[in-house]
Formats: sequence, C-alpha cells, structure tokens
Amino acid sequence: EVDDLITTIKNDADFPWPKGFEPWALENEGTGVAPPSSKQNLGLTKPFQQKRKEILPAPNELTPPLSSEQTAEYLNLYGELMDRVAEYIGGKEGDKLKALHDKEMIFLRQEKNLPQLGNIKSEASSAKD
Repeated sequence: EVDDLITTIKNDADFPWPKGFEPWALENEGTGVAPPSSKQNLGLTKPFQQKRKEILPAPNELTPPLSSEQTAEYLNLYGELMDRVAEYIGGKEGDKLKALHDKEMIFLRQEKNLPQLGNIKSEASSAKD
C-alpha cells in the first residue's frame, strides 16, 4: 500500500529541512539557532539530556488546602503566576489583566478571611471607600 511507503516525521529537528526553510531560521522569524539535536548540528554538538527543574507541582498533584495557611500559600502562588503572565503580555492588555487579577485576589482573600497583601491591601481599602 501507498500508506506503508510514506514516513511521517513529527519532529522539526529530525526533518531534513532545505537551507533557509528551517523553522528556526531568521527568515522564518525563528531564533537563528538550530536545536541541538537537529541534522544541521550533526557531529557539531554533544547529545544532551535536557533536565527540567521542577519548581511547581504538576496540577494533578495539587490537593485542596487543608488549612488557612495552605490556602494563603496557594493564593500567593496563584498571584505570582498571574503577575508573571500579566508582565509577559505587557502593555495596556497586561495592565488590564493585572488590575483584574488584583481585584480577584482581594475578593478571594476576603472570602477566605485572609489578610490582604502589599499594594493590593491599599487598593482594597480604596475600593471600599
């Protein structure tokens, strides 16, 4: 069958891209740096095993908080993650996201009877006025 004669390559690094058509090429809005495992780097780089530093638990490893301290830790983590997302987006859209997120954090902390933090605390008192 024809299907048996066709090989599908699903890895950009393994595909034999013609010069200038690589997805990492500057002409294609790439970084200009080929992945270490690409055929372009064959024999030029040492194979390596990428190690990911685990800084966050996997979502399926999270359990419901068992105490107000743990709830506060989860909210702090959530707040820091959302702040990074807003910074990544940047500009007016990032500012809008940050403002929305700050209001949400005020609400969540009030719902759980947790103290407000930093600049969010001052915004919470001004929101009540």
